[in-house]
Amino acid sequence: MALSTLFPRRFFASVKPARQRRPRPLTGWEQLGHSITGLESLENRLLMAVDLGVSFATEQAAYYTPGTQAPFTIQVTNFGDTAVTGAQLTTGLSGLINQSTWTVAFTGGATGQGATSGVGQLNQTLSMPAGSSVIYRVLGQIGASATGDLTSSATITAADDAVLANNTANNTRAFVAKAVAVTDDAGWTSTGTVKVVSPTGTVLSQFNAFAASYRGGVHTALGDLQGNGNTLIAAAPGRGLTGDVRVFTLAGQELPQYRLLPFGANWHGGVNVALADVNNDGRDDIIAAKATGSGEVRVFLSRSQAGYSAEAFRTFLPFGKLWTSGASVAAADLGTFPGGAANVLDGKAEVIVGSGAGAAPQVKVFDLSTTTPTVLDTIVPFTGSKSLGGVSVAVGRVNADDVADIIVSAGRQGGSKTEVYDGTVGTAANAKLASYAAFATLSTPNAPVSGAGLDTDGDGLVDTLYSAQGTGGSNGVKTVSTTGTVTGSLGTFNRPVLIAAPLAKTFPAVVTTASGLQINEYVRGTGPVAKAGQTVTANYTGQLANGTVFDSSLTRGTPFSFTLGKGQVIGGWDEAFARLPSGSKAQLKIPAAIGYGAAGSPPSIPGNATLFFDVEVISVS
Repeated sequence: MALSTLFPRRFFASVKPARQRRPRPLTGWEQLGHSITGLESLENRLLMAVDLGVSFATEQAAYYTPGTQAPFTIQVTNFGDTAVTGAQLTTGLSGLINQSTWTVAFTGGATGQGATSGVGQLNQTLSMPAGSSVIYRVLGQIGASATGDLTSSATITAADDAVLANNTANNTRAFVAKAVAVTDDAGWTSTGTVKVVSPTGTVLSQFNAFAASYRGGVHTALGDLQGNGNTLIAAAPGRGLTGDVRVFTLAGQELPQYRLLPFGANWHGGVNVALADVNNDGRDDIIAAKATGSGEVRVFLSRSQAGYSAEAFRTFLPFGKLWTSGASVAAADLGTFPGGAANVLDGKAEVIVGSGAGAAPQVKVFDLSTTTPTVLDTIVPFTGSKSLGGVSVAVGRVNADDVADIIVSAGRQGGSKTEVYDGTVGTAANAKLASYAAFATLSTPNAPVSGAGLDTDGDGLVDTLYSAQGTGGSNGVKTVSTTGTVTGSLGTFNRPVLIAAPLAKTFPAVVTTASGLQINEYVRGTGPVAKAGQTVTANYTGQLANGTVFDSSLTRGTPFSFTLGKGQVIGGWDEAFARLPSGSKAQLKIPAAIGYGAAGSPPSIPGNATLFFDVEVISVS
């Protein structure tokens, strides 16, 4: 309760002056300044106090992986009872972050000086009425060689701030290695061991997911089941064991709360697994498929630290009731369905199912947004193939757009072939992005293969593709470029093996186009979108990756106008402003190829520079 309620002013006005009397010692209450009039002064001092606080959002990740992107949310709030001008927010983002971008949103009448998005460390001047807040959303790209704790800080300073304890906030994330999982496929010398392997082939750890004597093969998937940035491994057995899914840390510690029998205790026909967030709650969920028989798929929602929901979220037969060849499974966000756009992510994964051994190659993509999943897309890979070995499926962003692409690897008698397809869902056939046969020239070219892709530098795109030779082969794992050229081997695995890799996280707020243009539209306009030949008027601030401002219409005090689609501006601008309605505010990341290219624009813009623009579309005419 406020002091003004406890001590209303009308009470003070009714107090009569005391008679003159001999001075007396002050009481303890009065020595503290808490006489009646002292309380009124204390009330005024408290009510007029300045109190700015800064914090990192409580849902921030507790872990990080090198060569990934790390989001931060930083909030500044005026907890005091008086407006503040000239407050200064600064950040000390970890030195392990190679590059960062940010956007800002103001509430309660707060304002800031300069652009509302930018690059690098924050150093912002704020004006904040009582009760107002400023929220910064930062996306950092962590270096591939990062190790140790990732510690960042934010500090807010203001004159006469009465409470200093909340002026600085820290965020620390623990290191989790970048890795793939290599396991034995079924074979006479196989074991139940999982090997955690670095991108360079070093075995970081190994552990028995199932008995060391188990010969039926171990299927794995990697993901973040707890929503805290920690990569975990889900492992399931092939044929012969009860089909239970077990979850481990990369160091091999089992998390028993995640033990799951997706098809009951009597299923012994093998389980294939995938991990992906199907309901946009920030936690990866588990998708399990019967590796033989009906190929039934069941999806179970993760409950953070508590394991899975008891009932399946979705259950379906991807190839119909008469199917007997089992299925492989993968999952990724391919767009907004139903009734949305295939190239606009919604944070909810679609499920990709491949035909199992005994069937011709076939891949289907399913939308889980309705109780009965529906087919969005069908791919028939390996044109002309007579193989009945089925396929295995995996996902990764191979081309520059937002949507994960589909990696399809041939089963037995498939010639070791892998094909990578554009994951964009549509009426047109999926474009083939790469095709290769990593083991075609070796002694066992017709053994089945499994594939994976890994982002190693933190830009969200696959840098290395992997092809692992399974049952009947012993040639280990090959590394492949994204254009389909075999570049070498991963470690030394002279036995039939399977491989799995984590999918790089994407952030639905940031749209990436096929050209590599990134658009973070943090305020959506309500006006028209410009068409070619129309005039666009906008304010902008342009920065280099190091935060150097090279141009700004705000500095000149005059908005910039140009005709869209006529080559009057760099290609990245023509592409971006064809997507932004009037009234929009957005941050653009423009690669050199659609910026100023290899030549740059001396002296302000060097060659091959990535450019960052904070733009506001004022009008379209």
